[in-house]
Amino acid sequence: MPYKAFVSYSHAADGKLAPTLQAALERFAKPWNQMRAMRVFVDKASLSANPGLWSTIEAALDESEYFLLLASPSSAQSLWVQKEVEHWAQLGRARQLLIALTEGDIVWAQGDGDFDWNQSTALPRALRQTMPEEPLYVDLRWVKSESQLSLQDPRFTDAVASLAARMRGIPKDDLYGEHVLQHRKAVRLRRIATTALAVLTLAALAASVVALRQRNEAIRQANMAVGRQLAAQSESARIQGARLLPYSLLLAVESMRTFPSVEADQAIRDGLSLIPRQLAVMQHEDAVTAIAVQPQGGRIATGTAGGVLRVWNADGGGERRLLEHHGRLSRLVFSPDGKRLAAATWNRLVGIWDADSGKQTSSGQLPVGRTDRIAFSADGTLLAANTLAGSASTVTVWNATTGALIRTLPLDRGTENSQGLAFGDGVLACVAYSRIRAWDTNTWNELPPPPDIPPASFADIRFLPDGKHLVAGGGSGKLWIWDLSARKTVVVEAPTLSAIAISADGKYVAAATRAGQVQVWQSEDWKTVTTVTHGAEIASLAFSASGTILAAAGADGLATLWAIPGGQKLASLDHGGAVAGVAFTADGRRMVTASADKSARIWAAGAGADVAEMPGGEDSTIAFATHVPAFVKLGDQSVWIWRPAESRMETVPLADPMESPTLSPNGQFIAGSGADGVVRIIDVFAKREAAMLPHPGTVDWDEYLRRAQQHGILGAHTAAGRVLEDRRDIVNASEFSGDGKYLLTTRHDFLARIWDVAARRVIATEPYEFFRIPAYTFSRDGRFVILRKDSNLAVLELPSGRKVLSADSSQWESPVRISDNGAIVAIAEEVRGSERTRRARLWRSADWHALPDVALTRSDDDVELSPSGEFLGAGVGSTTVRIVRVQSGTSPASSSPATAGPRPPRARIARYGSSTLPPISRCRSSRSPNLSMTSRSARTAATSRRPARRIRESFRSATARSWLASRRAMPCVASSSVLTVPT
Repeated sequence: MPYKAFVSYSHAADGKLAPTLQAALERFAKPWNQMRAMRVFVDKASLSANPGLWSTIEAALDESEYFLLLASPSSAQSLWVQKEVEHWAQLGRARQLLIALTEGDIVWAQGDGDFDWNQSTALPRALRQTMPEEPLYVDLRWVKSESQLSLQDPRFTDAVASLAARMRGIPKDDLYGEHVLQHRKAVRLRRIATTALAVLTLAALAASVVALRQRNEAIRQANMAVGRQLAAQSESARIQGARLLPYSLLLAVESMRTFPSVEADQAIRDGLSLIPRQLAVMQHEDAVTAIAVQPQGGRIATGTAGGVLRVWNADGGGERRLLEHHGRLSRLVFSPDGKRLAAATWNRLVGIWDADSGKQTSSGQLPVGRTDRIAFSADGTLLAANTLAGSASTVTVWNATTGALIRTLPLDRGTENSQGLAFGDGVLACVAYSRIRAWDTNTWNELPPPPDIPPASFADIRFLPDGKHLVAGGGSGKLWIWDLSARKTVVVEAPTLSAIAISADGKYVAAATRAGQVQVWQSEDWKTVTTVTHGAEIASLAFSASGTILAAAGADGLATLWAIPGGQKLASLDHGGAVAGVAFTADGRRMVTASADKSARIWAAGAGADVAEMPGGEDSTIAFATHVPAFVKLGDQSVWIWRPAESRMETVPLADPMESPTLSPNGQFIAGSGADGVVRIIDVFAKREAAMLPHPGTVDWDEYLRRAQQHGILGAHTAAGRVLEDRRDIVNASEFSGDGKYLLTTRHDFLARIWDVAARRVIATEPYEFFRIPAYTFSRDGRFVILRKDSNLAVLELPSGRKVLSADSSQWESPVRISDNGAIVAIAEEVRGSERTRRARLWRSADWHALPDVALTRSDDDVELSPSGEFLGAGVGSTTVRIVRVQSGTSPASSSPATAGPRPPRARIARYGSSTLPPISRCRSSRSPNLSMTSRSARTAATSRRPARRIRESFRSATARSWLASRRAMPCVASSSVLTVPT
């Protein structure tokens, strides 16, 4: 049957009990994998909306196996309960009727075989004469609250068990035991499910964390790729021209924002190095048409189209007006000694002022026409000016001190379009339309015209500093050089020229074309040094005092700087209008520009990009000679010298072939040997042999062969085979000390020698085994040298050569680290008998006392000392560095939990706003500062460890220095911490 039991009850009395009892009967002793143990009908829970209520109830009664009556006075009076009981009685199932008494009384009359209807108040009359014997009912009258209607209540559980046992045909105790068993099983399964769910939840969380990390790593990799792409695009834009420099910087900043990296950092630095630093702006009411810079003192004179003459201090302040509203100022010139200032206007006025006081000392009114050029003589005693007025054009000469008129020199008809006026050595020259004319300033007699210079449209003339060579050029397509003393002329092919400039030392001559190109010649042989392009018509050219920078003023509003002789563009200075003039201060540190944007500007002229590239391969050694100064790079058989002050590259070939030449760290000496057992020392800058170091005796080749056979490498070692074949007495000049005073050499006689280069004598020797060429390191101050060979470490004091330390060392290949001040020496090596355990051994150089060892956490750890020797850094992986305080004579305390070290601050463009950019660390060094090894393979193996380079760079960085400074104030127990180094 569909229903195991039909529950009949009064809604008024048992409306809450009936559904609860139904649920308890269905769940009691229910297997965990079934919805219910049996199905019980309760009208409130089981009936759905239908058109026939009684017929539905009647059908449920017919389909029920048991009838459960919840007896109470209310149910006894209920018509529905009466009908349900009557229908059940008609079905003849009286023995399957169960009673649960919830209220009232049930009394059985033993003599009558029926209920005592006078005393039974809980039963409906329909049960009269239906029960053959007294029934056992379940008493639920004790239930007073809903909390008692729970299987957690023993009495309610017992009542449910009594009813369910009859309905299911199972003994009550068995059913009760089954219920307990099923309950325990359900609890166990619930716990298992809960645990499984928790595990799955944790797994899902772990998976989500992994997924999140992978997502973040993917984003990081994407940002890295985008950042590096932006940095590459920034570099590409930067080298294409000054106009793209702002775009290049924006790309670099975006690259740094997207993914901070060395490439982005360098792109920002390279871009900022090209942005010239504007020091001051001198504002005017009109376009600035003329500028001049005082040769001594640094004062700046400016003139405007409105006729206002001003003098400023070197910093752009202290403005003084010397002249106002006298016509357009066309030219300003300081005397060679800087004491006087001359100015010329278009209304024929020429004035002279005291440069310091600003007082006008003299003035002259020219006859007619427009004054275009004025010039002082080399001694500053004469001042000349030309007037362009057709047939009335003249050159007027005054005494610059008194202002007295000395001479008026008439020019040819038609010179109004002619330009050029210059003093030489006792000569005044000018351009008279298509001819160059010159006068002797002592007699004022006109000199014969220059030979081989035909009439031409000259744009400018200048004298070389010697005053004897006149350089002229214009629209003829040639540059003419007139030697006035020898009466000779040199002709150089050149484009149409508009302006000429000569360096202060006369070494370089530059000429600008109207197309915007600048060609530079070397005056020694008049060969073209470089040709650069400005891109617009050039109005003015100027060399810096050193002659290494050339500036051009363009009509496009840019003043461009180039490095000479290389021709690399250093900077472009942007203005709001055409640039009329450029000039450098005497020290070359500042440059002044005049522009049609009504301003004159002062710029720092030192900014610039790389100005030289030195040839040579990756294995070439480079050093900086501070006493010159110059960069020195050693190739196989040549030396390249770059002098930054002169912007000049020099190549010095090595006269005789050298075996493995070595460059001293100070760049002054080269040591190399031939096959004669002699080491030659070459002075790079003197270009001569400074010393010869002969090695006495001969090589015992029998002993060499014996050791080769003993070590089992004869015939397998290429070098050994070559040496034994030709038996050349080759000496390896292995390494110089930092100051170049000492040289270490090795030879096939198994003896390392320390030489005093100046004295040309051996001060110490140290033997070593065959092919065990020692690893060696000089201290920076040259006080001692450390050799590692044959599982031994030896320290030799310099200059005495005395051995001050000899210690066992398990790994001769590992490098020696010496602090910059030479106070502490450290080596990293494996502990004897263990392949995985490594340690750092430390010594104090003051007395060579051994300090406590420092255990290294990884087998591939390398170490580095801080410059002061106070801290030891050990590489861990590729991104972190373990920092240990070096404790003299005491064992370091146990490491405290690692704390996160400071990370480099996120770079921002404001960080680079100052003129002096902080140095950037690069891990591109081809050799370790404290490592010198004859064997190139050993050197490569030692210096190729990325952690060691990172430690070294981290100790040199400003971030690490501040971090270490903060650790000095910490107690000694904090002996270990972690510093994170960016990859």
